[in-house]
Amino acid sequence: MQQLDCIEDVFCGSIPTSLFEWIWSGPPNSTFYEFIEDYAINLIGDSWWIEQEEETSKYEQNIMFQFADYYQRHKHQILLESRETEKPPLIYPSGPILFWLNLCYDLFCLKHKFSLPEPLKLIEKLKNKNGFQGARYEIAMAASLVRAGCDVDWINPKNALFRVQTCELIATHRFTGISFAVEAKSKHRDGVLNQKGIFDAKAEHTGVSHLLREALQKDSQNLPLVIFIDLNLPFYSDDNGKTNSLLQIEEAVNKRRRLLSANENLALIAFTNFPFHYGKAEEAPPLTNHCFAMPKEIQRTLPNKIKKDIEDSLLRYGYIPREI
Repeated sequence: MQQLDCIEDVFCGSIPTSLFEWIWSGPPNSTFYEFIEDYAINLIGDSWWIEQEEETSKYEQNIMFQFADYYQRHKHQILLESRETEKPPLIYPSGPILFWLNLCYDLFCLKHKFSLPEPLKLIEKLKNKNGFQGARYEIAMAASLVRAGCDVDWINPKNALFRVQTCELIATHRFTGISFAVEAKSKHRDGVLNQKGIFDAKAEHTGVSHLLREALQKDSQNLPLVIFIDLNLPFYSDDNGKTNSLLQIEEAVNKRRRLLSANENLALIAFTNFPFHYGKAEEAPPLTNHCFAMPKEIQRTLPNKIKKDIEDSLLRYGYIPREI
């Protein structure tokens, strides 16, 4: 991946490391997966992992800890079996594993582009059960934009004008030089991603129109506005499930026609779904699916190059390279 091409030189010492912010130094024989996981664990902090380990009930644990802990235990078991059978250790990806490793990869990509701003306390939000889902989605979309060839500048809401709600960040597409504002929203579902209650697939096909309303009301600083909304639903392989998901998107757009017309900066709405956390352990991970919504009310345009790069990045989400 082109945006990561300087890492090897930094680590081998052919370029003075004083010119760079050090990312993380892993064991010399570690794989890239181990490298990004070690980095994420260190970034989050030992004290938090110990605190989560001491929780007696998994219902009190952050879902991030649960998936990371499962992967560590599963990996340890595979290594033990490999030593006994003298066969190569093979770990097949599942939903929980991809959920955790993709978070590690997203954090690494943002750190490499110096796009993990301390003032916003994104890591602290990840560690908080109530703040986790929103922060996780913001990180996922920011990292996806970085991999789409964009530079990312987070907006500190403390610097906004009084009573003005700002977008999450400003992205600048390096190839075209065009900047656009980004707002990311993730739908909460009962019993999912630290939320209380029990998930009910039949009851959870409710609209996300309130998220679209909130996103449309954010200040984009007169830049084109790109909105990402995560449906947070399981992957439905049947046609009926897919139809319901599309109906949910259609409902949200139709319900906010007036706000769509009033927003002169709206350029793109991307409805996403990353259902890894719905997947079961030791089963094939569920697939992602996304939809670009281009209602007739949209007044701003982005070059097709930008939209194509964003689309390609979203479609690749879940793929982690073996090396850089």
